[in-house]
Amino acid sequence: MSPTGYPRRHLPGARCRRSAHYDSLLAKIIAWAPTRDRAIRRLNRALGEFRCGGLTTNTAFLRQVLAGSAFRSGTHRLGLIESLLERDGR
Repeated sequence: MSPTGYPRRHLPGARCRRSAHYDSLLAKIIAWAPTRDRAIRRLNRALGEFRCGGLTTNTAFLRQVLAGSAFRSGTHRLGLIESLLERDGR
């Protein structure tokens, strides 16, 4: 079960080996709730529980995006991701 109690769907190839040429979109996590704040909390929790062995993921960065006041309030702009990457020196 997911953090919200909804069923979790797994990718059919989730346990197979990945070559260097794998598709970088291995999973998609979607959260819904009656309010933006609750949906963000659900998504943050799901990202915190997400495990993908053997690969580096961007879940920590996505949680950083969710924690930002501009994203939480819905006032973010298209350059949000780029500005966060530049701030972190990436």
